[in-house]
Amino acid sequence: MVGEITDYLNEYDDDGDGRWLSATNELVEKVAADANYRQLLGIPESDPPGPDGFVKTLAALCRRGRVVFEAVDELEPDQAFHAGIGDTPGDFEGCHLILNPTLIDRKCIPHIIGDVFLEWFHGGYRRTSPLHEVE
Repeated sequence: MVGEITDYLNEYDDDGDGRWLSATNELVEKVAADANYRQLLGIPESDPPGPDGFVKTLAALCRRGRVVFEAVDELEPDQAFHAGIGDTPGDFEGCHLILNPTLIDRKCIPHIIGDVFLEWFHGGYRRTSPLHEVE
């Protein structure tokens, strides 16, 4: 799903110029565990891998911007747009959008998330904490 949302944003976000990136948890973990990858994101080589490295990698990716993450508990709702996909609304506290996959065609979900995100991002609905200040 992350890749489908990224593809949609790369096609329809004119300001993004095709620079949206899919960041699955596995990819973030791989980057966090490798000093060379972390350096590409501006994380000093002396910073150790591990749980703190994962959070620092998330923060570096957020500073890069235009990243679609899988479920990431470390990001607060005011730091990113959150979309919940499931049939139990109580499980998605703090989400900007909740979609029930049993009531909607799966092919539509990335498009809906992408459209609502673009409205949120470009329409001034974001909260006061911009993405580039995540630490």
